[in-house]
Amino acid sequence: MPDILLPDTVNAKSVLDVVHLQLGAHTIKMFYQTSFEVTNGVRMAAKLAMRHEGVQIPDWREVLASVQTQMPFRERTHHGYRRSNELSNITKWDIKWNGSLVVLVFDELTCKLHYSDALRLHTILRRASQNAKAWAGDESKTMRMTAYLNDAEENYKHGYAT
Repeated sequence: MPDILLPDTVNAKSVLDVVHLQLGAHTIKMFYQTSFEVTNGVRMAAKLAMRHEGVQIPDWREVLASVQTQMPFRERTHHGYRRSNELSNITKWDIKWNGSLVVLVFDELTCKLHYSDALRLHTILRRASQNAKAWAGDESKTMRMTAYLNDAEENYKHGYAT
């Protein structure tokens, strides 16, 4: 696997209630609940990488709107909650940043993306997670918060919620 993944080697799609994340030749399968958490981690790491490069952080509504036309949203197909028989193939994951790169760690697999490609991954993964959640019939509304706090005098406190 190359040191840094190219944009055309990264993709995500929903298969029933599981999200398949394609990273080069590897396919990561995770439940939509986990993929929402991974999405938040990718978004936060991309923001930190952009801040490291001195790039202005974009308006997230514009970023999300650019992908909405590319990947259609699946309407909820039925009432109630359902689960497929497909299982996740990861037990642990972590999202980090290193300079202008976003580092994805799934079990023993480590991949690096440029922050611009990580923004694209964030939007595609978020939409795939929403589609998987719609297939499952999950109507719950949850708030996920991620924050990166360090020395408050040197770094800004920042966080986000989805």
